[in-house]
Amino acid sequence: MKQALPPPNLLRGNFLTIAAILLWSTNFPVVELLVQSWHPLLLATVRLASSAVCLLVMLALLRKLPRLSGIPPLPILIYGGGFLGLATVTQTFAVQLAGSVMVAIIGTAMPLISAIIGYLFAKEPLGILVMIGIAFAIVGGVISSVTGMTLEVSLGLGELLMLLSTTMWTLYARGLVLHLGHLDNMTGVALCSLAGSCTALTLSAIALGLGLAAPVYDLSINSIGAIIWLGGFAVGLSTVIFIAGSRILSVTIASMHLNIVPFYVMMISLALGGVLVWQQFWGAALVVVGAILAQFAKRPPKAP
Repeated sequence: MKQALPPPNLLRGNFLTIAAILLWSTNFPVVELLVQSWHPLLLATVRLASSAVCLLVMLALLRKLPRLSGIPPLPILIYGGGFLGLATVTQTFAVQLAGSVMVAIIGTAMPLISAIIGYLFAKEPLGILVMIGIAFAIVGGVISSVTGMTLEVSLGLGELLMLLSTTMWTLYARGLVLHLGHLDNMTGVALCSLAGSCTALTLSAIALGLGLAAPVYDLSINSIGAIIWLGGFAVGLSTVIFIAGSRILSVTIASMHLNIVPFYVMMISLALGGVLVWQQFWGAALVVVGAILAQFAKRPPKAP
């Protein structure tokens, strides 16, 4: 009797997602640093513009620049200009108001948000293993994030903005997988980033014109370097790799890897002579167990 084999490329999907999260893990601390010298609206604009420019340069070097005539504009405007643009703006404000730690904790809800969206709008089943896996991933992510900290739990404007941002970014990621699957991953992310930067630029212009925002920015070499890293790699390239992994695993399961970021930080610290923090280790272990359990569940073959 033939033994049932796991879905092809499942291991590859996990490795791609882990690589994406390693890049993405630099996102929050860099934003928290930059938002001290940039207005959040302006920072969101240059962050998305940097992502679009860096990815388009990479596409040009790879000789894969897309022909815009064959790309339908509506999905780009919806998922890039709408969901990604607003997700980036609200996340930048959230980091300024709530801090990177609280923002990271709220971000652990992404697997649950994706599962709910899939259940309500894409008729994706919520199996018991998926739900247990999501619970493990959220608990493990929170445990790892609050290690060694006295955290005051509150639900202010910053926290609400991050919850909104996480929901919109989830919709953006699912849209890339489901409705822009005909595009190369880098092309889809580049065009969506360009559309998102236009949204952020429009909001910035309105806010500046009405006197609701001050033109606060920093064009020093360090600041520009941080923006290039943030847009090109921590956001741009990491999203390209994340979407590639999501096409194999689904956005719901791939997003579980987001909750293991504190463990990656600890491993980097260990390599530099730091100390093993067991709370982060066990939190990461819960996330890994959750991701493995969820992948045992029966899923539709092309579920986003």
